[in-house]
Amino acid sequence: MKWRNYLGLETYGDVVFPVGYRPGKRYPLIIVQYESRGFLRGGTGDEYPIQAFANRGYVVLSFNRPQMVGLLNSAKTAIDVERENLTGFADRRSILSALKAGVQQLVRRGIVDEHRVGITGFSDGATTVQFALTNGVPFAAAAVSSMLWDVSYASMVGPAAAREFAAQGFPTTLDTNSPFWQQLSLSRSARTQRTPILMQMADDSYLPSLESFTALREKKVPVDLFIFPGEYHVKWQPAHRLSIYERNLDWFDYWMRDIRQFPRTRTSDLAHWEDLRKTASAQEGGERDYGPTQ
Repeated sequence: MKWRNYLGLETYGDVVFPVGYRPGKRYPLIIVQYESRGFLRGGTGDEYPIQAFANRGYVVLSFNRPQMVGLLNSAKTAIDVERENLTGFADRRSILSALKAGVQQLVRRGIVDEHRVGITGFSDGATTVQFALTNGVPFAAAAVSSMLWDVSYASMVGPAAAREFAAQGFPTTLDTNSPFWQQLSLSRSARTQRTPILMQMADDSYLPSLESFTALREKKVPVDLFIFPGEYHVKWQPAHRLSIYERNLDWFDYWMRDIRQFPRTRTSDLAHWEDLRKTASAQEGGERDYGPTQ
């Protein structure tokens, strides 16, 4: 499927239909990012099993992000490219525009239930998830597997990386009230968040995400965090990868399909998510059940 975003940039996605697909029936949608090159396994980073989601009754959009905005003009260095990307969040807005347009195509074609759209993200895809959530896109559930940008990032990445990010346009540690963070930080937007978020992080890069996680938890947003030891940007240990696959499948089944029967090995997850649901619903004054919209 090919389409264009609001800048006229072309992008594409591979649409995988669920087993037993019936035309005319609307299905829940899982978005997997951020490049789709024909190998429909688990998206970039291989943590969100496309075929397994389809086997459980989801339509899956394997989304290929559009070309970076910073590469469209005359930028001469990598820092120049990133600075153009960050100016007015031009690149993030381009990606989000493309993503929303792709989903709307599937909704208009009668394939997808617009009230049951879940999103996943690794690396650049995780940033797309947090930008979408911070800018009011109401996903039914989300899962991320890489660092989330937040106000305290500079204290976590070290001085050399912090200087490079500042050169790209990120605020410094002293700029805690920068309007930049209002458009990207989940901790700053925690009071308006409602989407259940699963975080499965490597132990070498989870620290910058703790600010977002803590703020969301304090606001009683359903958020769960798992940290995998001995892992790096792309997780490699087979036992961890299997656990990540299984928990991602269960997370979306729980929040988007209201499935509450898990294998005995995963009953602790189910019990914890039931507590998260009850706490979130109570925080909303009982007005929201945090289940799928029928």
